[in-house]
Amino acid sequence: GLIACGTADMAKAIFQTVEEIQKGTYKAAYKENGIKEGICDLTYSPTLKSKVPAEVIEKIDQIKKDIVDGKIDVNKLVG
Repeated sequence: GLIACGTADMAKAIFQTVEEIQKGTYKAAYKENGIKEGICDLTYSPTLKSKVPAEVIEKIDQIKKDIVDGKIDVNKLVG
């Protein structure tokens, strides 16, 4: 089975854009929405998460924190 997958909360991204439009702060431009913005995440299967070693979960959590804190630039990883 699938242990984890990357998720994107498109409803949240759209809602944030609608809020910007309502506030008058929206600018039509390319906008990155990722882990830092709370749109993308890694979601574990509730059934299989217990099979993932704690040190792996801790490492993934640290990587996500490093992305949010700007220590890892994901643009350099996919360029």
